[in-house]
Amino acid sequence: MRRMLALAMLIALTLGVLAPGMAQAQSGTPAAAATGSFGVPMGTEVPIIGPDGSPIGTITVSNITDPFTGFDASSAPQRGYHYALAEVTIANTSASPMEVYPNYVMGIDNEGFVTDQPYMSFSDPAMTTMESTDALAAGSSITGVIPYQLFGDTTIQRIVYSPNYDRQITVLDLRTAPVVAGTPVSIMDTTGAAVAQVTVNGVTDPFTGYSSSSAPPRGSRYIMLDVSVTNTGTGVLSVSPSDFWVVDSEGFVLSSSYTSRTDQTLADFDYIDLNPGETQQGAIVYEVYEGVPPAQVSWGDGYTSLNVVADLSAGTGAAQPVSQPPAATEVAGAPTAAALPTEVGTTAAVASSPECDGLALWGVDLLDRVTRASALTSTFQDTDLATVTADQVTEVATQLRALGDEQAASNPPSAAATVNTIMVEQFYYPLADVVDDIATAITDGNMAGAMTAMQTAQGLTSVFDSGGPYDIAAAALTTACPAEVQQMNEATS
Repeated sequence: MRRMLALAMLIALTLGVLAPGMAQAQSGTPAAAATGSFGVPMGTEVPIIGPDGSPIGTITVSNITDPFTGFDASSAPQRGYHYALAEVTIANTSASPMEVYPNYVMGIDNEGFVTDQPYMSFSDPAMTTMESTDALAAGSSITGVIPYQLFGDTTIQRIVYSPNYDRQITVLDLRTAPVVAGTPVSIMDTTGAAVAQVTVNGVTDPFTGYSSSSAPPRGSRYIMLDVSVTNTGTGVLSVSPSDFWVVDSEGFVLSSSYTSRTDQTLADFDYIDLNPGETQQGAIVYEVYEGVPPAQVSWGDGYTSLNVVADLSAGTGAAQPVSQPPAATEVAGAPTAAALPTEVGTTAAVASSPECDGLALWGVDLLDRVTRASALTSTFQDTDLATVTADQVTEVATQLRALGDEQAASNPPSAAATVNTIMVEQFYYPLADVVDDIATAITDGNMAGAMTAMQTAQGLTSVFDSGGPYDIAAAALTTACPAEVQQMNEATS
């Protein structure tokens, strides 16, 4: 009866073909960029975007030496610590001078702590650390090494370029898997003891449940995070909204916004002290520049610790949106009312009821449409990907959006309305948006943007995971219309 779920496998294949293929098209680096690992690989030239949205430079981490032992005896690390060395290149691609300071290039270890940058003399006198300059000339670049001091056996896991308070540009990320929204993340203190458990339960994007007096500025939208923090330590834990750092795909830190919400079912996340075992769950609203998706949520003070608690490119969680109507159809990965188990359960009906009339024919049409979507993206698998143009990718996005329009107008039987909504709002339209983002990144020569879009494409498959919205809706449909689902399975075998 549930063989219709093979559709989910085809959809996952559709997205999987797109993401690895485009990664090869954009990498321009050795195979490290196309291995399928998560994050920003070594050797990636990451763009630095200016306040006006234009590229002003690039930064590349070409090598990490860990441990580094080529220091002069007078520069030995503290007891219990060791050194690592990063080779970094910063290029000024703008028309104006650029400040370059090594301390802008933060090393973060695999336990979430920001590492120190020690003063160091080298045993090889030819080696020098990266120089600071107030005015790197337009069109120039500087390459040098930056030392980091790490505790015990910890290693450099991420390097983040933060030239000012509103910028956190990930230039190296050696993690092998993302943190999916809804995953509890354990936070430790400097002794290694757990002190908190932080969870981004879900993200509502866009968030529209605000009063007219709190509308976002022109050219921006709101998103709302549903977050929880539990004190897992033995002392009092002070928490606040400022502990959360939300960064968009261009590396800008988003500003939290006081917003008058029309529904306070989920209270605002507040500045409070938590006793051991206590939890605060609440909402935080952020202002997002239109057209630039939020990419990552971190937790910490930003200068001694910075722990990733959600990679939004991997999916935005399954929390029910509050304070607003169901999410708009163009939202990639946003939870919708149609995806909630409590709602799909209301579609249940006995077999061969009027609610099931025409299901078999509708299902055959559904499968044919997904097959066409798969054929569109499979083009990238068999093409010399270095020759793929932005216009070609845009055309694929246009056709995917047209398939979404067809699906929306397919007039499903009422028992299949939820499945239809999921296909339209959480597959076709988000996938078209992601492909558009890839095309834009190709046009701009923005590899980091292309990687973010590819990660979003991979994250879309979570809709079809076991226990996900599609799985739940398909199970409800099978219960409601067993005879018709059997007919559909037979017709598509």
